[in-house]
This record gives sequence, structure tokens and C-alpha cells, in this order.
Amino acid sequence: MVVRSIVADSAGKDCGARFTVRFPEVEAPWIADAPDGAQDTSHDSLDILVVDDNVDAAQTLRTLLETLGHRVRVFHRARDALDAMLAAPAQVAFLDIGLPDLTGHALAREIRARLGDRTGILAAVSGYGQPQDVLASQDAGLDYHLVKPLDPALLHEVLGRAAAARMARFP
Repeated sequence: MVVRSIVADSAGKDCGARFTVRFPEVEAPWIADAPDGAQDTSHDSLDILVVDDNVDAAQTLRTLLETLGHRVRVFHRARDALDAMLAAPAQVAFLDIGLPDLTGHALAREIRARLGDRTGILAAVSGYGQPQDVLASQDAGLDYHLVKPLDPALLHEVLGRAAAARMARFP
């Protein structure tokens, strides 16, 4: 096991510096502690859309979802995501609320209006989690309101519900 440590090294003034940080390797608790039945497997692979103008946040969520075995498309603009959803509806869409071209709430309304019963699960992803924020997401037709950073148990709940809905349609 690697011991936690921070080491700084420099050849002298104006020569730059190198910092090395070491942490022990541990199993990610959000995977190990997933509720019974929530652990994703390859046969539960879902088509997922991630819409977030924060490139790092979108890439992080994409990596996590792909690690769990899902197929993920990422968009940074609401209009591009809407076009993608209309062409190939996703089973789950994680929509950032604060998008530059159209809010996540407006995007959810548009998706529901245009796809009707072909709409998968829509989950708001926001830095805001006050009761009025959750109500605004509900009013917009979103199924979930997830607050950043995402709660692993809620993420598993969303994915589990989507997998169950798919199985109900295609047993």
C-alpha cells in the first residue's frame, strides 16, 4: 500500500519545481456500496445523454457512466442535445439546468413535447438544491433533481429505474 505523502523537489531558484502526491489505493465506495440490485451489469447497458456546458463535469459523468457499462453521448449545448434526442431518444438524459443557449428546464419541456411517450427518464443536474429549485424541475417535467456533486445512491436509483422501464417494455 502506498502511504499518503506530498514531496516537493526543485533544482534551485528559477528552475521550477516538481510536486508528487501519493494516496493509498482504495475501492470506490459508490460502486462497492451500491444498493442491492442497483449494481450495473453489461446486460443493463443504457443509452444515456449528458448535457452540461461545463466540459469537465460532463466528461467526468461520462467516464463514470461508461465505467458502469453504459453508452453515453455528451453535448454542451441544449439545441445540439435536442437534435440528438429527436434523432435517437436516450433512455436517460442528465440535463444541466444552467445551459447557455436554453435552460435545462426549457430543454426538458421541449423533449417531452416532441417525444411524448418515447421520452426516457429526465434528470436535472444542478448546483442548486433548495425546495424551489426542485419544484421548478418537477414543473418542467423532470423525473429527478440531482444536486452536484451527484449522490451515488440517487444516481444508482435513476439508472435502476431506467433499466426497469426498459425491461418492462422489452422483457
